[in-house]
Amino acid sequence: MQRSTLGLLFGYVAALALTVWGMSEARSRTLASLDNAQSNAEWQSWREETIRQSKEVGPVKRRPAKAQEPPMLILLRDHFAAATVTTMLAVTIFYWFFGLVIRGSAQSKQYGERAASEVTKPGAVS
Repeated sequence: MQRSTLGLLFGYVAALALTVWGMSEARSRTLASLDNAQSNAEWQSWREETIRQSKEVGPVKRRPAKAQEPPMLILLRDHFAAATVTTMLAVTIFYWFFGLVIRGSAQSKQYGERAASEVTKPGAVS
């Protein structure tokens, strides 16, 4: 296995580990800040405001918020596994795309330099 391939694999494992850690950290901070009575009261007052604004006449009609709790709380509390797997999939796609593009560019340069040194001068007979 090439050294660059091992580096890409090590970087990939590190990227996934950071992704899982980051999602876990975001979840714990979100639960700490949104899963309390004060946050719930603020969300309910926001919901009531959106309901009031949806009844106003104007060029744009606001839709009232339907969720009983803040959407970020629902996402990271009830759908954490799905959000983490989706984030890991996105990280995987972006990581390998850019990793292979950069690796391919570096290899093209090496092969290009080697090919340029093998080219004979114009008019020379090989």
